[in-house]
Amino acid sequence: MINNKKIHIIGVGGICMSGIAKFFLEKNFFVSGSDLKKNELIEKLEKFYKFKFYLNHNKYNIKKDLHFITYSSSIKKNNVEIKEAKKYNIPIIKRGNILNTITSNYKNIISIIGTHGKTTTTSILVNIFMYNNINPGFINGGIMKNLEINSNIGNKNYFIIESDESDLSFLKLNSNITILTSIDDDHMNSYNNNIENLKNSFIKFINKSSNRIIILCNDDNNINSIINKIKNKKIYTYGFNKFSDFIIENYKQYFNYIKFKIINKKNNLNVNIIIKNLLGKHNALNAVASFIISYIKNMNIKKTIKSLYNFKGVKNRMDLMGKFNVINYKNEIKKNITIINDYGHHYNEIYQSYITCKNINNINNVIMIFQPHRFSRIFNLFKKFIEILFKVDIIILTKIFSANEVNYNNITSNKIFNELKKINRKNIFICKKNDFIIKILLKILNNNDVILFQGAGDIHKIFKEIINNNNKFIKI
Repeated sequence: MINNKKIHIIGVGGICMSGIAKFFLEKNFFVSGSDLKKNELIEKLEKFYKFKFYLNHNKYNIKKDLHFITYSSSIKKNNVEIKEAKKYNIPIIKRGNILNTITSNYKNIISIIGTHGKTTTTSILVNIFMYNNINPGFINGGIMKNLEINSNIGNKNYFIIESDESDLSFLKLNSNITILTSIDDDHMNSYNNNIENLKNSFIKFINKSSNRIIILCNDDNNINSIINKIKNKKIYTYGFNKFSDFIIENYKQYFNYIKFKIINKKNNLNVNIIIKNLLGKHNALNAVASFIISYIKNMNIKKTIKSLYNFKGVKNRMDLMGKFNVINYKNEIKKNITIINDYGHHYNEIYQSYITCKNINNINNVIMIFQPHRFSRIFNLFKKFIEILFKVDIIILTKIFSANEVNYNNITSNKIFNELKKINRKNIFICKKNDFIIKILLKILNNNDVILFQGAGDIHKIFKEIINNNNKFIKI
């Protein structure tokens, strides 16, 4: 890569695109970017680097001397900035190709792929490398709290990347080691609503000649259905499944940590693991996938175990915000209210979040404040969302977060609400305005409840507004 080039990123506020921006800024590129809103990620780029941000998309944001532009998968091909770049014959490079250019400069590339768990697995793995005094390059789909960043140049030996299947851009990447966490029916518009197409894309990625080692979750039925199609690779499996190469045993969950054993019978491995700031069996699986890489790369096991113990978590991924006392509308104090912030937006993810919350010791009800994400996802998986939401103790629904989608099927949160009511679901509320959320909470909260903010849109911003600007919530 040549330094001092000028590049522009359309949709720079996204977690991946902001990571790409940070990477190139640290490579001494001149980087500009545009988006419809300014967020914390953009503010950090402006604060710590010479980054030029343009609010909204405008043809005047595209300068003739740009070496190339890249863009988020949410940006349409008729975007005004893309059209302007074409006028000037500025190269327009897709996200997947940019990521391939970045990673190809590193000796060993580790890809984390799968429908669920990519960001947390990537974060845990980066932390393990850091504790073993290895400084990897990485781009992640979230902010790991140990470092408070989502990308890093690192040294040239390792690059760890969260590889996104949502738009098939991950197929542009090459990898030497791959973790496949899960396969589930998400982003199906990219796969003609056929999960076999999704499976085939993962098989295609895994069977690339560059891939040598494949690490698979043995608890996932869809993964197990493709194992026999993986050719000439060294495969390691992990899971609660007793036939895994790396088995999880004696799993226990506490208020702010999980505890379990990792067993590998072949090598007489038996280690006790405690992971702080992570909850849920799904996160135990994410941790073991990362542990396997450290193990097969002969890293120091004590340092790896220490990295897991000192893991601080990932922002908005089962993010434990603490315990609160809350003064309700009658001026009564409701004690020991646990608040958790989670990004999960697929029906299986929200079910895992709910079950994990129910397993917190001495809790009462789980109140899920659910912001549905993408019209297409809710429309395509409507019945499955209804089945899962029916199981939740108390639900507060917000408007669907569009993620820049057009609502072709006229799907709304009201339809979710009405369908749940039709099957006699009680304890469900719907909020047209976010300030109604606090009013509902102050009426329904009881001692030892869990408030779970659930969704991938701006629900986390709503959480901050409620907690930070409200004297009814007192942290304990």
